[in-house]
Formats: sequence, C-alpha cells, structure tokens
Amino acid sequence: MNEFCEVIKRYEKPFYYVYGNRDMGVKCPIGNCIEEKDWEIGSYTLTNQIEKIDKSKILVNHYLHTQFEDEQVNALLYLYGHDHIGRIYKNYIDLGFLYRGMQAHGAMEALYGCYWFIEINEGKITVENNSWDLRESTCDRHPNQGIFYIPYYYQRDCMLCYDLEHKLNF
Repeated sequence: MNEFCEVIKRYEKPFYYVYGNRDMGVKCPIGNCIEEKDWEIGSYTLTNQIEKIDKSKILVNHYLHTQFEDEQVNALLYLYGHDHIGRIYKNYIDLGFLYRGMQAHGAMEALYGCYWFIEINEGKITVENNSWDLRESTCDRHPNQGIFYIPYYYQRDCMLCYDLEHKLNF
C-alpha cells in the first residue's frame, strides 16, 4: 500500500477509490473512499449507492451488480473491476487489474494490468488505457461486447471466449 501511495502522490491529482477483495481492513492513507461518501467533481458525482444514480452520476463499485448485467445502468459511467477483465462496453468500464501475482486466482504466470485516465468534458467521455503486457482486442464471436484488454499470450481474443459468465445482455 505504501509503494502504491507514493506513486499516486506524484500525480498531484485527487484520488478516489473503492476497496477490493484483498483491501478489506487495509486503510488507504491518501485519497477519497467512495464507499464512505459521495464525492462531487465539477458537475458530476462519484457514488457507489445504486439508488442515487442518474445521468450526472458515476457509479463506482468493486462488483458488477447483477441487475446491471441485463439492463444498462442509468448512469453517466459505471466503473467496476472485481472480475479482472479490462473492458469498455457502452457506458461500462471494467477496470481490470493493476497486478496479480503468480498463482493468484489460478494464474499460471504473473499478469500485469492497466490503469486508466478518464476525462469527462460536457458529458463526453474520453478513455485512455495504459497497460503492461496486455493487448486491445475485439472478438469476431462477440462483436457487440466491447473492447477487451487481455494478456498478450491469450490465444483467444476476448474473455467471453474463455468464460461466458461475463457477457452483458443489453
């Protein structure tokens, strides 16, 4: 956590977060926890409260809420990352993972991930994905499922080819 905080401090920008699986009980000494309260950023609000969402809100959660697998969320943007799939689909961004070590979640080799810069200007969203050892991919078998960011050595072009559990149905 300390190494991560030192990197984030260098950007000298506001930092907002939600906790993931292995973060529970670890207090982040910098930044703003979205699970503790909503945060106003210009004319937008970061929230993790699904009952508060509308087109001016950015919903940020660790998990993808199951009700939003079949019906698009009515938020400006929905950010989540539990399933470790870097992906852009409509107004959803699965943030993927920044790093997971050897044999975590059954990985056979270490996977390095990505971080994102997301800019919102008058409702227009610009997304920049920065990654290590990942490649941008779309899939011929799942053409309407967005852009995936997958490890360079994966032989298939999308995570759905490995596991249909992550298919979004809207």
